[in-house]
Formats: sequence, C-alpha cells, structure tokens
Amino acid sequence: MDRTAVEEEYVEYVTARADGLRRLAFALTGDPDLADALVQSTVTDLYVHWRRARSAPDLDADVRSALVRSWVRGRRRVVGRASADSVRAAMQRLPRRVQAVLVLRFGLGMSVDATAATLRCTDRAVRRRAARGLEALRAHLGDPPPA
Repeated sequence: MDRTAVEEEYVEYVTARADGLRRLAFALTGDPDLADALVQSTVTDLYVHWRRARSAPDLDADVRSALVRSWVRGRRRVVGRASADSVRAAMQRLPRRVQAVLVLRFGLGMSVDATAATLRCTDRAVRRRAARGLEALRAHLGDPPPA
C-alpha cells in the first residue's frame, strides 16, 4: 500500500472514531479543552505508529487503552444525588487508576474484562479499585454505605 493510501486509511479511522474518543477523554478529564488535547496526543501517537498499529486484532481497544493510560500517567488532568461539581471534586481526590476504572466501568459501561484489558491489569485489580473508589466517593459525598 502506498503512503497516500495508508494516510487516507488513518484519516478515515480517526475521523470515524473521533467523537467516541472525545467522549472518553471528557469523561476522564471533565474539561473539553483537556479532552481535546488528550485525544490529539493519542491520535498523533497513533499516526506515528499507524503502519504497525493498523494490523492490531482490536485496534479500537488499543487506542482507547492508549488514551486512558496516557491520562493515568498524568499527561492531562479530571472527571446520584450529588451535583456534577461535587462528583468531579470527589473523583479528583482518587488515585488516577481508580478514577479510570470508575469512568470505564460506570461512565462507559464497560465490563470488568474489557476494563482490565484497557488498563492492562487483572480483573481482580479492576474489582478492587472499583470497590475502593465507590466507597471513597460515598464517604466524600455523604452517601451511606450500601446495606
């Protein structure tokens, strides 16, 4: 495949997935400008590695995983009965990996297995982080623990 065709394939791929990537990035950052910057950083990295990346068995999962891992590493900043601002403030107090688990599991409705694959950790780690994160959010937001 010539360079022009490969670049067109990349542009088609990114264009088709840009909205979904922005939604994920916004769910993580809580800020539209930071979300756009995170997406831009991710798709730029993807462009650099496109020739190899495009043959991945599940490219969508790999790109989502790269975006989340970039955010977890701290390249960009985050995102009941409580107000959205209260939830954001409570989320920011949590470790980034816990925040990522909560956003993927409950914000995007991903399964434990898919979340573990995205974050490259075990199912047990996802369940543990989700439980700790929800417990911390409840404590911060004043919700009683579940019966």
